[in-house]
Amino acid sequence: MIANLKEIHVMAVVVGTSGALMSTKTLIKINEENDWNIKLFHTRPEALEWIESHYVYSMAE
Repeated sequence: MIANLKEIHVMAVVVGTSGALMSTKTLIKINEENDWNIKLFHTRPEALEWIESHYVYSMAE
């Protein structure tokens, strides 16, 4: 699974509907033992800003 690759440090998910929000939260809950660094957003710019705020960290690994 892509989300479990060691090269993936953060995941930003843009959700556009309440159904998307519910299903993504369910997937996160099912996989909570994987300790994903994941966050949900309503807009793409917010998601990209959050990813970029982790850029230095991700390049250091």
